[in-house]
Amino acid sequence: MSNYLQVRHKLPLMKVILGALIASWLAACGGETTPTTQTPSPTSQATTTPATPIPTPVSHFPPTTFADLQALAALGSASSVQEIQRSVGLGTCPRPERDVVVASNITGETLAEDLLAYWFAQQLNTSSCGSSVLAYTGLGEVGEVPSAGSLDLTVTGASYSLEIDLGSALLGNLRVYRVTY
Repeated sequence: MSNYLQVRHKLPLMKVILGALIASWLAACGGETTPTTQTPSPTSQATTTPATPIPTPVSHFPPTTFADLQALAALGSASSVQEIQRSVGLGTCPRPERDVVVASNITGETLAEDLLAYWFAQQLNTSSCGSSVLAYTGLGEVGEVPSAGSLDLTVTGASYSLEIDLGSALLGNLRVYRVTY
């Protein structure tokens, strides 16, 4: 038999060996292989892999840092905040102010997220004169004490302080948070 025929005759066997080597190499490297079924021997014991712990979600509420404000804004929806009136204060340092309306069922952390999303989208966080967003639950309330909440940014030198009011003092459900950055 010629060398060519000898090699050709052994080719199927070499394919099987090569396939087994590749499969064992992939398994050792963590790659995927074709699943095989094996019948466990009576003396073998089943091994279990410990479950990977699920990471605890990080809460950014109440916010204490500028990064917390950004994280909350990323969870919020600026589209749930309807702008009613836009004004800029008078004087040497104009202060942007917005009157907005939100649905009465948006409260607490969700309200903070939505107002912050709106605040960042309007770039009110960049005003060196400060800014404010007054949130109401109805058009008839605009110009009065905010019934839903407010954001009030004050700037002193290089220090920014954002006061987040959720709820209303008139309704007895006011919660106030302050973040200085």
